[in-house]
Amino acid sequence: MLSIVVLSGGYASSEYCLDELVKIMNCRKENGHRVFPVYYKVSPDDDVADPASSGVYKADLDRHKRRHSYDRVATWIHALRSISHISGWVVTDHT
Repeated sequence: MLSIVVLSGGYASSEYCLDELVKIMNCRKENGHRVFPVYYKVSPDDDVADPASSGVYKADLDRHKRRHSYDRVATWIHALRSISHISGWVVTDHT
């Protein structure tokens, strides 16, 4: 099995997307499930690797922190950080 995850600027605004990412990354860890990220107009190093501190996901995660439990948001942040370490396709305006 293979999951293609398209990470865009609005990705972290969606609780559904974040929950699915957690499931996908758990399958990768537990079953060797293959994951191919597509970084669409986001940087795996700047935006995705440290989503709670800076980048395009910070505002959305701050909003989630006010509405959800610490554990749930921490799980989302961990999944985002984990996927940032997987080589994928970086799509920019110039790609």
